[in-house]
Amino acid sequence: MIRILLVDRTATGVENLRRSLLDATDMQIVGSATSSSAALDLLRKLNPSVVCVDLGMPPVDGASLTHKIMSEKPTPVLGLSDIHDRDSAFQLIQDGALDVLQKNSSGPVLAAKIRVAAGVKMFSRRPSNSRPVAPAPQQAPASLVRSPRLLAVGASTGGPQALQQLLLGLGSNFPLPILCVQHISSGFLEGMVSWLSGRTRLRVKLAEAGERPRPGTVYFAPEEFHLSLDSSGCIELDPGERVDGHRPSATVLFNAAARAFGASAIGVLLTGMGADGAEGLLALHRTGALTLAQDEQSSVVFGMARKAVELGAVRQVLPLEEISAHLLAAVGLPEKEKKKRF
Repeated sequence: MIRILLVDRTATGVENLRRSLLDATDMQIVGSATSSSAALDLLRKLNPSVVCVDLGMPPVDGASLTHKIMSEKPTPVLGLSDIHDRDSAFQLIQDGALDVLQKNSSGPVLAAKIRVAAGVKMFSRRPSNSRPVAPAPQQAPASLVRSPRLLAVGASTGGPQALQQLLLGLGSNFPLPILCVQHISSGFLEGMVSWLSGRTRLRVKLAEAGERPRPGTVYFAPEEFHLSLDSSGCIELDPGERVDGHRPSATVLFNAAARAFGASAIGVLLTGMGADGAEGLLALHRTGALTLAQDEQSSVVFGMARKAVELGAVRQVLPLEEISAHLLAAVGLPEKEKKKRF
């Protein structure tokens, strides 16, 4: 049974959340609170599987509460946000929340997110104002260093945190365009792009149809569009059918990179639940491209990467903190440039 602690700024908000989960027979709401102090008391007493936290305003400061939870008793946190809170929702991610979604999401959507969160093992987090540790430089396999022209990245649960560390580690002079697919709750993509823009030295933006990807720029697939490439390497946005249950899909992105760039592309699959991206990474791998996956120990959920490993799609499985250094080695960035990253 999944034990849930509900935290909302109002009793009405708590009751609305309670009603939305009535049909989830595998869940038990063990407590509720309308203030951060009460929530921390209940956390210690009730040992919930998941804490659903209102981003909100006082008496619940969702970001501060999440930070305290991660410091005192690490527990999976799911952030809940009103529409006007979306731009600041990623402070919860920064402080340790696994995901954020709208407070008016349907019961089945909320229940599905809770089930994912309940399966995550939590560990104490480094302070939110700290900078990721610079990874030690690595040498990419000599047979795979072949003038890469594009980096494609797929991520899901835990992805925003992983992307922050990966992109920051690439510094300000990374010489490839970076195309990304991140599975995220509806309404939060622009907030994530803005959040990452303030935490990396690269330009971060939503992809636009017809753009030619530029070096040192990070392009995210817009909501409900697959991110693809035409034969000349320009961006295409496809509102077609879901793939692996997702739109955008990392498999669509990797397949497009394989067609347009072949062995001159690099594919990276990060933390995430499910199997999206695995088949596409296999297609990229078969062209001779460098394909990397985040390892289980550093992943919030080792799902997508695990499937890719099982398919034989991954050349190297690496801890998150080593991936950026490996990419810098793969693109042949001079040592003096590597030292400018931090």
